[in-house]
Amino acid sequence: MSMENNRIERSVPTIRSINTCVCLINNYLKQGITLGSGKAVMFVTMRAVINTFLLIVLLTITAFSSPIINKSKQSGAWKGTTFKSNFKTLYRIKNAEKLQEITSLKQELHKANATSVDLRLMTKDLYILLNDTTDVDGLDNSIPYKMIFGNPIEEGVSNRNISGFLPSSDVVEIVKWIKQNKIDTEVGFMKLYDNTSAEVKEELEDRGTPKKDVLYKYYVKPLINFYLGALNEKNSIVITGE
Repeated sequence: MSMENNRIERSVPTIRSINTCVCLINNYLKQGITLGSGKAVMFVTMRAVINTFLLIVLLTITAFSSPIINKSKQSGAWKGTTFKSNFKTLYRIKNAEKLQEITSLKQELHKANATSVDLRLMTKDLYILLNDTTDVDGLDNSIPYKMIFGNPIEEGVSNRNISGFLPSSDVVEIVKWIKQNKIDTEVGFMKLYDNTSAEVKEELEDRGTPKKDVLYKYYVKPLINFYLGALNEKNSIVITGE
């Protein structure tokens, strides 16, 4: 889940907690009114001050959340037409042009655990970055899309849901794109990142994407090495996730 989604979701229980707090304070102060007229005035004044403060906090949270929601909707981050899940794990299996050619897929996936790549929550971020656009609809045939999501497929194996597959021939195409864009080196990736549009940089910042050096070290570099290894071993790729 992206940073803005986390902020929004955290705001909901916060608002509920404030409402609960207001109710408890009101009940407590109402009880205090029975103590006497002088104390009643004091408690009424306290209740007005505290309620006003809590109302300001509530309005601040609401105002903070609304621009994030609107911005995300406008940028396409929540469109949902391209992305089914944030979580994708890639596996290298034996050479095949079709998934149906693999007769022991469960065993292949088990053997591939050691060389798998877990993109965790970075699938959308990487896709936006590598395409250099926040308008990602209609880019299903792009190399970055294939690189992260594969060719769409639905297959269940054990407790895993296969959502993408890449034949060995597509791996060749992806590695060629990687080398052309020079993201197989840290210097090359940094240059690509720096040359992305201001809109993309702003979107990544709003999403809470890690800084470019962290992004390269923990996500891009493992992904690149994964595909270079797949090319050398003439592997096909299976991608799991909803």
